Amino acid sequence: MALTGRRGAASPPGVGPGRRWNIGTEPVTRYLIRISVDRDPAESEQSNAYYRTHPLTWDELDLTATCRGKSMRWQAKHDPDAFKEIWLLFDNEHGRFPLYPGETVWIGYAYTVGDDK
Repeated sequence: MALTGRRGAASPPGVGPGRRWNIGTEPVTRYLIRISVDRDPAESEQSNAYYRTHPLTWDELDLTATCRGKSMRWQAKHDPDAFKEIWLLFDNEHGRFPLYPGETVWIGYAYTVGDDK
């Protein structure tokens, strides 16, 4: 997978932050995101103990994603207590819509994290 558009990456004219550009030679079929929480960054042990008993859950995240006006499926990659890594998939129940070489696209996603996290 060869995408650019992230912070620090060079982008072609008109491609800014939030927009992804396939600079590779193969279609891109997924995009990795990470959601993390840290209740007390100054006290990592205390924070880790809290999340062991109050883990961040998939249900409470209520993650949704869209690309080109189409909903995207997602797949969990890592599922520890205080963060989630998720593949946003360029497909849904109606078919696939990969990002082909040279194409640019906006990927939008939303999630919820409660005040208790």
